[in-house]
Amino acid sequence: MPAPPTIYIICSDRGRNGKTLLARVLTDHLLIAERDPFCFDLAAPEGALRSFFPGRTALIDIADDKGRAKL
Repeated sequence: MPAPPTIYIICSDRGRNGKTLLARVLTDHLLIAERDPFCFDLAAPEGALRSFFPGRTALIDIADDKGRAKL
């Protein structure tokens, strides 16, 4: 039986505290566990998470109305 869908939210109002690292470790863990993770990277335009998982990550700019609607 497939595992139920799960949402993980990794966030902080400060930079340089390991958000991207934690998201990478969690995504790698889910891939090893044969899950199919998809990530939303809200750090536009840099998109650090997207550079590690380009096919599994959507880069979204939440400062833009279209980006918020996409999310």
